[in-house]
Amino acid sequence: MRELEALRQRIDALDEQVLALVAERARVVASIAALKRAEGVPLKDPAREREILGRLQARRPDPLTEETVAALLQAILGACLPAAR
Repeated sequence: MRELEALRQRIDALDEQVLALVAERARVVASIAALKRAEGVPLKDPAREREILGRLQARRPDPLTEETVAALLQAILGACLPAAR
């Protein structure tokens, strides 16, 4: 049971790191959105999203699949979207 508790604590720590990184990404998205608004550039850039997805899928670590990476990226993009508004 000690090993199980240690693994759960590691999961908890990783979850907190994931949240902190998504929050940091959202702050950067907000900065990018402000710059794009000032320059009159559209906020959404499908080509950039495809570029990011391709890069992440190419570098995905095991045991993640390409489909999992795509789902994670979509969730992250969706989570950061309110920061762009």
